[in-house]
Amino acid sequence: MMNHPRATYAAVWLAALGIGVPGLDGGSTPSELPTSLPLRVSPAVVEFGKSIDIRGASRLKAGTQVKLSFQPISGGVTPMKSTRASRTGSWHTKYRPASPGIITATVPGLGAGIASGASLSNVRIRSNVVVTPPSAIGRLHSVTVKVQILPKARQTAWLELQSGRHWKIVSTRQSNSKGQVAFKLNVAPKGALRVRSAASSGFEGGSRSFRVASLRPAGASWYGRYGDPVACGGVLHVGTIGVAHKTLPCGTLVTIRYRGRTIVAPVIDRGPYIAGREFDLSGALAKALHFDGVDTIWVSP
Repeated sequence: MMNHPRATYAAVWLAALGIGVPGLDGGSTPSELPTSLPLRVSPAVVEFGKSIDIRGASRLKAGTQVKLSFQPISGGVTPMKSTRASRTGSWHTKYRPASPGIITATVPGLGAGIASGASLSNVRIRSNVVVTPPSAIGRLHSVTVKVQILPKARQTAWLELQSGRHWKIVSTRQSNSKGQVAFKLNVAPKGALRVRSAASSGFEGGSRSFRVASLRPAGASWYGRYGDPVACGGVLHVGTIGVAHKTLPCGTLVTIRYRGRTIVAPVIDRGPYIAGREFDLSGALAKALHFDGVDTIWVSP
C-alpha cells in the first residue's frame, strides 16, 4: 500500500529535526541523528574584508562532516569549505564573506540523501571606512582627510565633529565609483572627528573616528655638533632624528610640520638659548623637513 504524501512529508520533516521515524532511513533511530545543529556566527556584524567565526555543536559522532554554504542577498549559492565534528560534537571554521547573506550548515547522507539538522544564520556586513587623516594641522594650513570606503562603490559619506555626547555634520560628500572621497580641513578641530558612510546594497553603514593635533607656530633653528653628548643621554650622530627644547621632558614626542612635511621626533637635548627660538632640530631632522637656517615651524605640543 502506498504511503500518503502528507505522511511522507511529515516523516521527512521529523527526521530533519532529529526525531527517529520507523520505516524511514532504513530504520534510523534518534541516536543516529542530531537533535539540532545550532549555528553561531561572530561577530554579529563584521566589517567588509574581515573574517567571521562560525561555530556549532550537536550530537554528532567524531569526524562527522558538516557542509556549509553561503547564499548572498543577490542570489545564488556558494559552497564553503566543509568541516568535521570533534569528539565532543562541536565544529568550527572561518569565512570571509563578500556580501551580506545566509550561511547554511547541514549534515549530509543521513537517510536517503536527506540533509538533517539544517540550520541558518544571517551574516551582516558593514562598510569598512579607512581614513588617512593628517597628523596635525595649524591655523594657517589646510589639510585633506582621505577616505577609502569598502566595498568600492559610490556612496554618501559624512564628516562629523564630536560635540559633547553628540556628533555634528561638518561636511557631506559623494565618493567616486571606487569608494574614494576626500574632506578638506581649514582649521584644527576642537574634538574628535568621524567619517561615516551610508548604508547601501545590503551593507550597513560604517564609521571611523580619529583626532587631528592642533599645531602652533614656534621659532626654530638646527644644529649638528656630531659626536657631542646630548642632555637626554647618548651622542648626537649624523642620522639622529630629534629636537632640543629647554623644558619639555626627555622623550616627549613633538609633531613638527614645515612646508607641507610632517615628522614626529623626540626631545633628546636642551636648548636653544637664543631669543626667539624655541626648538633646535637635529641635522638629520632638518634635512628630512628640507629646513635650512632659522625659520618658523608648526609644532604640537
